[in-house]
Amino acid sequence: RQRSVGDEVVMTIRGKVLALFFLFAVAPLLALGAFSYVRSVGALQELLRTQTTLIASSAAAELGARYASEQANLGLLADNVETERILRAGAAPGAADAARAEALPYLSDVWREIGRDFNWASLRDSAGIEVLRLGAVATDAEAPHGYIEMREVKEPRSGRLLGTLQVALRLDSLLPRTALSARLGRRGSALVIDRGGDSVLFEAWGDSMPVAGTSRVVLDAWRRWSALAASRGDTTGSFTAGDSALTTIAGVVNLGSPAFSIIA
Repeated sequence: RQRSVGDEVVMTIRGKVLALFFLFAVAPLLALGAFSYVRSVGALQELLRTQTTLIASSAAAELGARYASEQANLGLLADNVETERILRAGAAPGAADAARAEALPYLSDVWREIGRDFNWASLRDSAGIEVLRLGAVATDAEAPHGYIEMREVKEPRSGRLLGTLQVALRLDSLLPRTALSARLGRRGSALVIDRGGDSVLFEAWGDSMPVAGTSRVVLDAWRRWSALAASRGDTTGSFTAGDSALTTIAGVVNLGSPAFSIIA
């Protein structure tokens, strides 16, 4: 049937009423909902940044304390007259044998006390020739389980270089496993990076393996954060890695000594 003018007027008024209802009732609710959602997501992300940074800071503090303790133990090996005696004798057969015979009782006692923190220790003269080794022989298999540290040994009065002491710190003694196991949620992760060697010393991914490529994405994001943080003089903060499908929020602490980064 044909529409009358009255019907068209009614339809026009109805359309305007519906449009006004949407504009003044529905649209504000949608906008409020979108605003609340964005605000909630932002608050959650800020909470995650704060908590992951606290976890990373706690692990970094414990690692730093352990490292300081092991540096003190390293000093017991490096800064004593027996070590100086061996390095002064060098590699000459007669003098070296006599120096080792006199020095070994003390150095062996020290090693029995502190050896649990190290895989091995190597004394080398100024030419780089090894004159004494304590502990196990270094092998390629030890590489993932130790961190090499070197300290110069000098004449106390003249400051002349006598040689060096190299040690392999045991990672199971250096890394705070309990602190690193503290993470948010089942999928929380923890990484320890040796910035000097640009290598990952430790990584844990909660109850499940990471999605393929996650580790690389996190490391790339950490490198970008570190470059920016270095320009600002920051050592602690957080970063976001990934995309809209899978986002990782991580806290990070860049230690100065050792040159490790803790990501949680």
